[in-house]
Amino acid sequence: GYGRLDVVAITHGHLDHVGGIWPVLESFDVGSLWLGSSWDDRSVKRAADRGIPIVLDPPEAITSSVGSDNERSLVLPIHWGPFSALLTGDVGVKGEGAITDQLEGTVAVLKVAHHGSKTSSTSTLLDQLRPKIALISASGAYGLPHPDVIERYRRRGIQVLRTDTMGTIQLQSSETGFDAWSHQAGVGWRRVPLQN
Repeated sequence: GYGRLDVVAITHGHLDHVGGIWPVLESFDVGSLWLGSSWDDRSVKRAADRGIPIVLDPPEAITSSVGSDNERSLVLPIHWGPFSALLTGDVGVKGEGAITDQLEGTVAVLKVAHHGSKTSSTSTLLDQLRPKIALISASGAYGLPHPDVIERYRRRGIQVLRTDTMGTIQLQSSETGFDAWSHQAGVGWRRVPLQN
């Protein structure tokens, strides 16, 4: 298993984004905790109690200063060899509009913002980033992911991977690209065929 995490990032302070982070901060050797303009005090206290350095608005991240906590989510571009991804937290139309000027190039994987809410995944963002894979973390509750959002991705030929239908999704990057795996109770791990 893993005993050290170089970085733990909190996109914003809503419970569905920080609830599982507390035991992580207590159980792992964490190099630093990254925060944007919205966080929860319990995570900050746990990190401070353990002597974990706290970094506000890390330079590697993209943030928006407009709107709600969701709109100001910490957005993280990831580049690892040939693999690239953008983790979007819960940004919506305002947040996406504020960060698009800060984004460069395309990404292989886009973690779909706000669990696939219809207030995210604008055509402008999708046309700029041109992801091959859209990863949606949602339980299926509250009508998420929204069918209009799914359709935006499908119209562009972007493969959609959803936790509500596939279970846990894991991406593994290598020097030649990346693979996707899903895990469901009673089924176990299965490789997910990726479109080219």
